[in-house]
Amino acid sequence: MDIIRELWYGNVAPFEQCTRSNKQLKELLKLVARNKEELDGTLTDKQKEMLEKFEENMNEMHGIAERDAFSYGSRLGVQLMAEAFLQPIIEKTHSCSEEHGYEANYYKIIKIDYDKSPM
Repeated sequence: MDIIRELWYGNVAPFEQCTRSNKQLKELLKLVARNKEELDGTLTDKQKEMLEKFEENMNEMHGIAERDAFSYGSRLGVQLMAEAFLQPIIEKTHSCSEEHGYEANYYKIIKIDYDKSPM
């Protein structure tokens, strides 16, 4: 699969795809930059150094959280696909309400032969 290779080599960036057209996020980033610039103007050199360390720690923490969320989302997606492909399809065959005057539906399980699948 090419998508796995592209992902591995960094040619696919899910975060960039999710944020590229998000106007709310763009506005928030502008606000953060403006507030940081104002704050930097009021801080001493020592305070600026502390703020920089704080930002580095926050970025590292956010990176770990994003990586974990991506990993969980990927695993969940694979589990959903696996379950969808492995579950038998149930098809309603007929209902007895017209024939016998009581409600009973009959179903049959359709087994999918994946070896003969056209995919």
